[in-house]
Amino acid sequence: MAHKFIPVVWEAPPLGWVKVNTDGSFVDSTRAGYGGVFRNSMSLFIGGFSYNAMVPSAIDAELLAIIEAINVALFIVGLIFGWKLTHYWPYGTSKIRS
Repeated sequence: MAHKFIPVVWEAPPLGWVKVNTDGSFVDSTRAGYGGVFRNSMSLFIGGFSYNAMVPSAIDAELLAIIEAINVALFIVGLIFGWKLTHYWPYGTSKIRS
């Protein structure tokens, strides 16, 4: 049986929302990294981050990316733009209001 190709396409968040996509990468405990990209409802780049890491597993790199995304949303982006986190959804997008 042949495998079926299913394209995965990035979708913009609803109007007035900001979406962050994160990823972690792991080769071994000395070669790992993580990062994230913030985009608004018009798909415009708002900001991002990337770091090298020394972690014991891929899941640790993924978790560091999520933790840093939350930190950026709450502290850095919030301070610069005066936004406040109004809703937190543990399965995807959080709503940030100006």
